[in-house]
Amino acid sequence: MDGTMIIHSLLVISFLNTQIVHSETQNPRIYYMHIKSDVKFRFATTLVTSKVANSAKASVEAHFEVTLPDAAFITEFVMEIDGQVYPGEINEKAKAKEKYDTAKKKGQSAGHVAQKPRHTNRFSVDVNVAAESKVTFNLTYQELLERVHEQYEHIVYVDPGQIVEDFTIDVYIHESRDITKVSVPPLRNDIILGTIADDQKQMSDQGISGLFVVEYDVERKFDAGEVMVVDGYFVHFFAPEGMDPLPKDVLFILDVSGSMSGTKIAQQKSAMNSILKDLFEGDRFNIMLFSSGNSLWQQTLLSASNKNKQKALQHVENMKADGGVQNT
Repeated sequence: MDGTMIIHSLLVISFLNTQIVHSETQNPRIYYMHIKSDVKFRFATTLVTSKVANSAKASVEAHFEVTLPDAAFITEFVMEIDGQVYPGEINEKAKAKEKYDTAKKKGQSAGHVAQKPRHTNRFSVDVNVAAESKVTFNLTYQELLERVHEQYEHIVYVDPGQIVEDFTIDVYIHESRDITKVSVPPLRNDIILGTIADDQKQMSDQGISGLFVVEYDVERKFDAGEVMVVDGYFVHFFAPEGMDPLPKDVLFILDVSGSMSGTKIAQQKSAMNSILKDLFEGDRFNIMLFSSGNSLWQQTLLSASNKNKQKALQHVENMKADGGVQNT
């Protein structure tokens, strides 16, 4: 095969709201918000573009709360001021806040993105908009879609916090196999799908708020699935229908060295809690902990019975980030 990949299926879904209503709004106001998701082979890249206007004689701070799907990660944040593009910098937390406060005192436009510690999928974006100016910010994030209940689900969180004059959501789906089904359930949280800004006002003075969801699946063949290779990386999609899951022998190798203390060991325990519960009755498994040395939980593979999984969960819970487990 040459370097060209043929796209067999292209699906475009749009939710459009472009009616402009002239009314008094508090500054700064969001007059434009376009959300575009490009789903290619079950990997979604979402771009949120928002334009803010400040008609006041003094600088004003605008606050945005951007909610992402749990598995998503931010790849880029860019601000555009007076036609000049300012890419976001990744700074140590205190240094980033200091730079933002300095620019804010000078009345300059500046942005500060901070992750809320108790909401790992929620980011606050503070934008100081200079007097009588407009600012555009572009936030890009990516997410690998998982197949759950025989379909893929792509979720866009919608919450501009005010009535937006020009508002659209576009979702493009590109797949190598035919798309066999697609649906857009009613927007969750009883969002009104109007075509004018007045319909947004029926929800609240803060505009619409909820989830825009696209569900779809692709053609399933009785074969070994699909293998895609890009830049030396590959992914194998394999989800045959009408077949029972194959039994697996799994050895979990877990790092319990001192470098795993704090958040890392907690995340590892949480991940193992989910993975162990997903093992099937015919599977067999064991756990190896490694630090300066290594140790096996059991001498042989155990069947994934409920009893053995409960024992394994307790073993994982007792792990300590200093090379072993805590005896109870």
